[in-house]
Amino acid sequence: KSSVLHLIPAIAYSLGQLDKRIGSAIAKVVKAHGPGIGGVSVKTQYDGLLGGPLNTVLELVNEGPLVVIIDRLDEC
Repeated sequence: KSSVLHLIPAIAYSLGQLDKRIGSAIAKVVKAHGPGIGGVSVKTQYDGLLGGPLNTVLELVNEGPLVVIIDRLDEC
């Protein structure tokens, strides 16, 4: 089974690949906190890698919902 600690970084990576603005916001967090942010609690990962960066890309609000589908969650 994969570790649930890999879930948030994987979602962040995929979103960063999808949209350059999101990728830049996530890169700033990783640069500030270092790559060790992937080894902290899931809440801290979410706040740092998803919640915070997504809230800084204000243009996303006008572009409709952002849907993330998580397949095989039972394998985490």
